[in-house]
Parts: sequence; C-alpha cells; structure tokens
Amino acid sequence: MILSACFYADKSRYPNIGETDWQRRNEVYWRCMAVMVISARRFGGHQGRIIIFTNDRPIDEYSNTFARYDVELLDIPFTYRPPDGYYHSFIGAFYLLDAIDWASENLAADDSILFIDPDCLVTDDISSITRLIQDAGIVAYDQNLPIHYQGNGLSRADIWDLERKLFDAPASPSAPRWLGGELLGLRRDKAVTLTADLKAAWAQSLSAFEQGLHKFNTEEQILSAVIHARGHGFFDAGDGYIRRIWTTSVHRKYLETDVNLPIWHLPAEKKYGFSTAWNILSGADDALFNQPRELRQQSLAKIMNLRGNFLREATYLARWTLSRLANLVAGKINRYE
Repeated sequence: MILSACFYADKSRYPNIGETDWQRRNEVYWRCMAVMVISARRFGGHQGRIIIFTNDRPIDEYSNTFARYDVELLDIPFTYRPPDGYYHSFIGAFYLLDAIDWASENLAADDSILFIDPDCLVTDDISSITRLIQDAGIVAYDQNLPIHYQGNGLSRADIWDLERKLFDAPASPSAPRWLGGELLGLRRDKAVTLTADLKAAWAQSLSAFEQGLHKFNTEEQILSAVIHARGHGFFDAGDGYIRRIWTTSVHRKYLETDVNLPIWHLPAEKKYGFSTAWNILSGADDALFNQPRELRQQSLAKIMNLRGNFLREATYLARWTLSRLANLVAGKINRYE
C-alpha cells in the first residue's frame, strides 16, 4: 500500500488555517506533512512508499526529513483545477482527483493507495487498512452529517439532487453519505473506475458552473456523489480508524474514545499542535517513540490538544472580548447583538 497526501500550493482561501499570507500558510502545511510522515513511519509502522503529490517544494528543514524517511514528491498536472470564480475556498483540494488519476495509471494490479490529509497524525499501526482496502475496494470516511446540513454550499440533499440532474444513472432511493476528504483508500481497479466516473462528473459540474447552476464545490462533494451514484460500496473508516476531531473552544468534538484511533484528523491544530509535535518528533529525544501504545497516545493527545488548551482558549476569549468592546465603543455593533 502506498501512503499519500496531496498539497497544491495556490492562493485560494483555506479558512481552517487562519493564515492570509500564502507563503506562511504553505510552510505550515509542509510542517504538518513532515509530522504526518514521521508519525506514519515511527508510530504507524508503514514501510511502503510514501508519496506527496505537490507543485511546491519545502524548505530544507522539512526536505531533510522527507529524505530521511524516503518520501517521494511528485508534481503532476492539475487538470481538475477549477476556473476563476468557481468557488471561493479549497481550490487546491481538487488536486486529489488528479492523484486518483495517477493511481489508476501507475498502481500495480495488486496494489492500493491510501490518501490522508496533510493535517492527519498517525498514532498507531495502520497495516490493517491495507487489508480493508483489498477486501472492500474503497475505504472512505462517512461524516454522518444530517441530510440538510450545509457544508461548503451544499447539503447531502443537494448532492443527491445534483446526482439526478447531472448523472446518466437511475436515481438512488437513499441520499448519498457525506464522505470526508481526509481519508480515501483505493484498490487499483476502483481507482480506474472512479477516474472515469470523476472525469464525466467534473465535465458536468463545469457545464453547470458555466450556466450559473449548482455544481460540486469541493472534492468531498464530487467524490461522495460519484461513489453513491455509481453504486460503489465502501468500508467506513469512521468505524475505528479515523475521526475529524475539532479542538477549539467554540467548536470542540472530542470523544474520549478518539485517543485510541490510529489516525487523528486535526484541522484546528495546523499552527498549534503540529508545531509542538514537530519540535518533539524531529528532535534527538526518542522517548516518545519508545513508549507503549496506550501511553504514547495519551502523550500525543496532550501534545495535540485533544482535550483543549486552556491558555490558548483564554487568550482567544480575551481577544474576542476586547475586539467586541472596541467595536461597541466605535458604534460598529449594536450592544444587544
């Protein structure tokens, strides 16, 4: 199994990182990927190929880590790049579709690939995912979102409606699942099939955009639609393998059982937990690597702020309060808002 991440350096908006300078933002992503690689090799026990699909190159500090852990950086064409004005955020996320295309053409007949987001941390052995992909063909992460919950402009109901309008396929009696983009495992034959379906769906989505109609705004939406419309079954990695864990004071979704998962997706920790983890994992002290699994995962939970960070949250609350008071004094907001 090939382990992979995708990172296309562009200047579109990525609200989860809270960074407007795109060069600083890129460096944050490279630090996340360096941590992800170390954790996959040292904690996840992954001995196969690791490929990062990217049009960018990291600074030497991270390049040295990638060389040490035998990581390949592949620059492939961005054929799924949306046209100007297509959507305001996450444009580079569509690069995953080109990586799937690459997999369909380059994987050996009996091989598979696991894509995970740059801001994922591997905390335990992931070898069993290889067997899951071989057995199921597709391993994806069901977000279990309510059917009318809006995410990046569409709900599951909207995606379902788009399926009926855009695809030449019988309408499904049930709505699609919302599959998160942070994890996707594909057997080669499924990569081949998905590539053909994605190209057709993308052409339809571009046509809808040109006509000013609803279209797929993110890679999550188009993958969810294609996998559903074409009747592809999948194993849900949310069943014991990964979770999107929000760690901010205003948006926290941590469960005590999350600490036992082998992969943590931590969108709010790009600038915080991953920075601390980089300082620890890239250093000379091997103490964390030598801890037994349970103790190691508890240590990582503290490093990655799984249960929150009181100082960070108190600072955020203080800044928010001061900003609110300043706007109130300036008359920019109503005191009853």
